[in-house]
Formats: sequence, structure tokens, C-alpha cells
Amino acid sequence: MDEAKTEELILAAARTIFVRKGKEGARMQEIANEAGVNKMLLHYYFRNKEQLFRRVVEDIVKQLIISVVRISVQADTFREFLETFIDRHIDFLKSNQDIFYFLLWEIRKDETIAKDIIMETFMSMGGTPFDYITEKINDAVEAGEIRPMHAPDFALSLASLDIFPFFVMPLFSSVGRLNESQVEELLERRKQEVFRVLWNDIKR
Repeated sequence: MDEAKTEELILAAARTIFVRKGKEGARMQEIANEAGVNKMLLHYYFRNKEQLFRRVVEDIVKQLIISVVRISVQADTFREFLETFIDRHIDFLKSNQDIFYFLLWEIRKDETIAKDIIMETFMSMGGTPFDYITEKINDAVEAGEIRPMHAPDFALSLASLDIFPFFVMPLFSSVGRLNESQVEELLERRKQEVFRVLWNDIKR
């Protein structure tokens, strides 16, 4: 197996163990076992657990930036940007629910580590989410497409409406006796509802 595939295998295993046991509870030997490599080889690629944790978080943030933020900001209009962002963001959350819950837990326990990694990764790839959204808002206001607003306020509304369903869905689906297909349909409709709520509030 070449080095790139071995590293990919280790990162996938680390993600699994970190999600299952948390950063503090995870052990390098467990990660090596999950990856099917010996511990010496694991340490060859990643010197310690801290470095491995950092890489797992960095990769998730980069995936978010590339698949959600960078693609959505390429839209010509703010309406197109908003539709694209909501669609891709909710899809990203669906595909990464395990790591999403894990990161929230880690930030709650010790916000400095995960938060610093997230911010450093964003800055290394061109700026914070506020930077991207501020530019889109300013252009849209100047074009007369939307009303003036503060980027942090709008970003908080957007993130909250996208993320909240994933907090309540386990209970919501249980109480409502929704099967997997119905949950999927609900999340797809949620994209349209989030867009409707936000767009009707900000459009000119």
C-alpha cells in the first residue's frame, strides 16, 4: 500500500475512534488497530494524538470550505448564493453528522483547541466565513438585490436554521414515528423552507 493510501486509512480510523470515544478517550493503539497497521507505523505518519486530532479536524473544515463555501460564493446573485449554500450545507451536515456532534462536544469541553484549528484552517484557505459572506452582502446591497444587513447577524441566522434540525431530528423522528425515507424528505423540504424564510426577509 502506498503512503497516500496508508495515511488516508489512518485518518479514517482516527475519525472513527475520535467520534466513538472523544479526543481524551481515544488511544493511539486503538486507532492503529482500527486502521489495521502497527503502532510504530502510525507514529511514523503522526507523531502523537494531538497531531492526528488536528489533521482530522483540518480535513473536515477544508471539506466544508471547498464543497460548501467556495462553490456557493461563485454564484452571480445573492439569491443563487443563498440557495446553493443552504442546499450544500445541509447535504454536508447529513453526510458528516458524526463528526459534527463530535466537534460540538469537543468545543464544549475545551473550546480553544478545536476552535483554533477551525479558525486557522479557514484563514489558511482565504478567510473566515464572515469574510466570504460580507463580500457577497456588500455586492448584493450595491446591486439593489437585498437590504443592508450585518454579516454576523445573517450568518448566525443561516447557520442556526441549517443546523438546528440535526439537533432535534432524533427526538423529532421518534415522536413523529418517521422512517429514514421520511426524514430524508423532511430535510429536503427544509432546504426550501430555510431559503424561503431568509430570502423573504432580506430581498428588496
